Amino acid sequence: MLLVAAALLFMGGEFMPCGKAATCDPAVNLSGFVGGSLIGVASFGAFMADDKAYRATKRYRDWPISPRRLIPWIAGLAWALGIWHMFGFALHLTRLL
Repeated sequence: MLLVAAALLFMGGEFMPCGKAATCDPAVNLSGFVGGSLIGVASFGAFMADDKAYRATKRYRDWPISPRRLIPWIAGLAWALGIWHMFGFALHLTRLL
């Protein structure tokens, strides 16, 4: 979801000025918000629940770089990009009013 939200920032025109009408699409920003903030955080919760269930077994072995330490950072970045998308959506919405 982090990569999807980052790619949608380029498609939504948030990194570049909206000179062309095709680059300023509020639907792209709305889908980036849903993907980054909502689905990204929900998948983080699902990962933590599954990881807790796997760790409860006696067979669990962790990788050298623990996903339990890496995934919260990835989910936090996806959430931040989703908030950035919502800010872009709000800007497009207020420009229309």
